[in-house]
Amino acid sequence: SKQLHDLKVEDMKRRLFKAHKQIREKELENNKLADYVQDLAVSVAQREKILRVRESDPEAVDETEYKMQEVVWRRLVIEEARQQTEDISILKAEVDRLRQRTFPSFAKTFA
Repeated sequence: SKQLHDLKVEDMKRRLFKAHKQIREKELENNKLADYVQDLAVSVAQREKILRVRESDPEAVDETEYKMQEVVWRRLVIEEARQQTEDISILKAEVDRLRQRTFPSFAKTFA
């Protein structure tokens, strides 16, 4: 009976540990998703504002506000281009890594 009780206690401890681990993983995932949602909300708000400025009558919009929106739009485009450049470099490195696995270079071993 004591052994059975000890086995049940150990099983419950393992289950509890596993449950806590799953909770931590889910909380981490939720935090990442919350940050992602917040970034998307900011991006959407900026794009909506830019669209409102572009769709409105240019004479009705204050010239400084229009210029500011153009600066913001340009910054967004530059940031997007920078991100895409970074993504391309990561993908190129991955292609090179996979190519090295497929066709290893033996020149490095003799150098």
